[in-house]
Amino acid sequence: MSAPPPPFDAATVRARQVQCKQAAVYFKRQNNLGAARDWLKHSKACDIILEKLELVSEGLFAWTDVQDDAPPLPPPPPPQLLDELAGRSAGTPAVPLPSTASPAPASSAAAVPSTAGDVVAHLIDALTAQSAACTAAAAYYLGKSMKQEALTFHRMKKAFGTDLAALHDALARGPGVVAPVYEYRDVRFHQELSCPDLNMFEYEVQVKKATGLGAKAVTGDLNCLVIWDVGFPENEGKGETPMVTSSTPDVDFDYAFKVKIERNKQFQRHLERKRASFEVLHRTGGLLGFFSSRISLGRAQVKLDSLLAKAEIHQVLPLTDANRRSTGGSLEIKIRMRQPLQKPDIVERQERWVFIQSLQATPTSSPIVALPTAALPLPSTPVADGPVAPPAPPPKHLSPAPPRTESPANAPPSPKPLPPAPAIPAAATAASPPPPAAAPSTSPAPASAPPTSASPTPSTTDDLQDAIDWFENPDTLVSNLVLDAEMEHLAKGIAAARAARDAAAADALEDRRSACQVKLTMLQLNVEMGVLTMDKYRAQLAKAIAEAKPRALALKRMGRVDLAARTLARIKLMQQECSEIDQMMAAGGEEEG
Repeated sequence: MSAPPPPFDAATVRARQVQCKQAAVYFKRQNNLGAARDWLKHSKACDIILEKLELVSEGLFAWTDVQDDAPPLPPPPPPQLLDELAGRSAGTPAVPLPSTASPAPASSAAAVPSTAGDVVAHLIDALTAQSAACTAAAAYYLGKSMKQEALTFHRMKKAFGTDLAALHDALARGPGVVAPVYEYRDVRFHQELSCPDLNMFEYEVQVKKATGLGAKAVTGDLNCLVIWDVGFPENEGKGETPMVTSSTPDVDFDYAFKVKIERNKQFQRHLERKRASFEVLHRTGGLLGFFSSRISLGRAQVKLDSLLAKAEIHQVLPLTDANRRSTGGSLEIKIRMRQPLQKPDIVERQERWVFIQSLQATPTSSPIVALPTAALPLPSTPVADGPVAPPAPPPKHLSPAPPRTESPANAPPSPKPLPPAPAIPAAATAASPPPPAAAPSTSPAPASAPPTSASPTPSTTDDLQDAIDWFENPDTLVSNLVLDAEMEHLAKGIAAARAARDAAAADALEDRRSACQVKLTMLQLNVEMGVLTMDKYRAQLAKAIAEAKPRALALKRMGRVDLAARTLARIKLMQQECSEIDQMMAAGGEEEG
């Protein structure tokens, strides 16, 4: 016979918690601190209920086991208060709102009316958070070459900035402030989950809380600690928490420890094959700490392979004894990294965002009103997993162009022709003279003859090695499309080396691919944090194009036609990005005008 389900679900409890918090804020603003404290207690009771429901949903306990420890569901606020709160959140006409405080003398500085000021402050907080989300979403879509979606969120961010400036100005004027007309809309977007408080070369182990601890040999208070072992690096990926004394079976550890790592193939194999282990121990007392012993209260293990595609492992692990029988206890742990090891952790989110309709005193000329409703929410677009470069979608606002007749083999397909900027011909021969700065050639080869295979001079050998080092250095790659194409090329090389059972070549290519992945991640983070703006990125691409052109000529003269062709493909990808950025900025300027 199955256990009865809980009498309410988590969504109902969360909705009741929101009502309780709103009621607490309402009574606090009315200076009724007693009622505000009562509703705040109801909100905290909802937290306890949600915690118990989480344990039930994870299958650790039945509702009958935890219902005695859970408080009853708090009652809702009175209907009159609910109607007032609902009316405030749904938006009000743009008319001056009366102040609840007593009127101040005309000579004194009148304060902002409390109700209108609260609404404006709430809108400022909401628009600030939405602007930050737009920055992250635009950076993500730009990194995935989804230019149209990136432009949509870029426009939204500019619209929110205009509204924020108007709201700050209205709030600063003080008397006569009005509550703007606003509405809520559902916005769907993709987000890359990460742990920005960590750097790329460390992970963090957190031991949060243990519940239901106990053993026959334990009497009195618990003196608990947790021994953990992730196993990488071998001598550093282990440790133990400080001892915590508790008079109840529930113990809060709140422990965190960071471990330095190298994001290489060895760490990847460890995550694929190993587990992290945790053991909760009780230390018995002894004379001045001597002759003490440790009693195991339970142990647990968790697989680490999810860190290949997820930035965080957060689980409540059931504890077992040495014979793998359940002890009835559980341990909450977290293992976090800044970025997953292999591919980004992408989720699709849908949130309700607030949009200003009008401001009577300072009307906003927000361009978001001109956006079609189809842009909100965004259409579901397949997200590319891993480092494989997705094909760039054609911009929808471009006029039709004649199809291209040929395309480089290692360049991603693109229906847009290259801009008429000067480029190096792919089939250029010795007929094109070298640049003036280059050393004069002693015997130019005929156009039909292949590159000479004579023994190069020592200086030529050094120049060739320098050119190869420049080509293989990830620090010279500053383009998102070039990095994607390079990782795709390296992935094919790794597969071919493994098929040929050449482990040394496969490991070398894997190291280069990991370095390119780190470079791409840092590039996207700089865009997301606002360090790298679109103008700076455009200038960075132009500088890289100017540097790559003479390198391609030098590689061709020294006989490395394959590397010269790949350098030309990189130049074309960067020229494509420059052209798309110019078109996006021009389209944005026309809409603002």
